[in-house]
Amino acid sequence: MKTRSQKEVLRLVLKPIFDFHVHSDWSDGVSTCREIVEYAISKNIRLLGFSDHFSTDPEKNPKIARRLSDYYEEIRLLGKEFSRQIKLKVALEVDARTYDFLSEKSVRALTSHDFDYYLFEYVTDPYSYYPIETRDPLLIISKIKEFKETLSNSCPVGIAHMEVRYLKDEKLEKVVDKLADTGIFVELNTHKDNYKHEKFKAILKRSDIKLSVGSDAHIKTRVGDVEYPLTLLESYNATNRLIFLNEIKSEVTAHKFVNLLSDH
Repeated sequence: MKTRSQKEVLRLVLKPIFDFHVHSDWSDGVSTCREIVEYAISKNIRLLGFSDHFSTDPEKNPKIARRLSDYYEEIRLLGKEFSRQIKLKVALEVDARTYDFLSEKSVRALTSHDFDYYLFEYVTDPYSYYPIETRDPLLIISKIKEFKETLSNSCPVGIAHMEVRYLKDEKLEKVVDKLADTGIFVELNTHKDNYKHEKFKAILKRSDIKLSVGSDAHIKTRVGDVEYPLTLLESYNATNRLIFLNEIKSEVTAHKFVNLLSDH
C-alpha cells in the first residue's frame, strides 16, 4: 500500500511537465522551435521532445531532407540557451507506410546525428503507399527492431499514435508480444487519441512494454496537452514504464516539490 508521500510524489510525476512529441515549422508545424520552447517554459514544461517528420525526399519535406543538420543543431543550441529552464530532446518521426522507409539511404540519415529517440508512425494502419497484402505490422516492427539494434541501447525507439482498432484480436496479441520482445515503446498520443480505444488496454495491461506520452502538437499552444493519458497511466500503475523516467523524476524533485518527498 502506498504511503501518502509516495502517492503525492507519483501525482507530481504525472503533472504535465513533459511532452515527447511536438512538431515545429521544420515539418508540418506552424510554430518555430524558439516559439515552442518559450511557450513550453511559460507552461512549466521541463522536458520537451521535438520529433519533426523525417524524409530523405525533398518533395515530402524539403527542409528536413536538405537541412537535417540545421534542424538538429538549432534544437541543440536552444537546449544550451535555455538549459536552466528546460531540457530539450531531438528526435525524428519516420513514416512507415513506404516499402523503403528504412532504406540504406534513410538509415544513414537517421543515424547521422546523435538523436535522443525515434518515432515510427502508421505502423499498424491499413492504408499505405504500397499493396496492402504486403503490409504486415509484424514485419514492419521487425524492420524497426533491426534499426533499433544498430543504435545505442539507451536510445528509445517507439511507435507513434499506434492504431490498434484496425487489428483483429489474434493479430493484436501477436503485435503486443512482438513489442514486448523488441523493447519498442508505444506512445499515448493526445492528437490522435489512439489510447482511448478499448483494444489499447492490451498494451496498458502488459507490464513489459515501455510507454511514452506526447501531444503531437503542431502549434505551440497545444504543447503539454498530456494530462489525461498520464492520469490513465496512473490508473494502470504504469507510470514506471515511461521512457526517460529517471529524468522525469529528477525534474519533479528539482521543480520545487522537494518538500513532498519527505515522509508524512
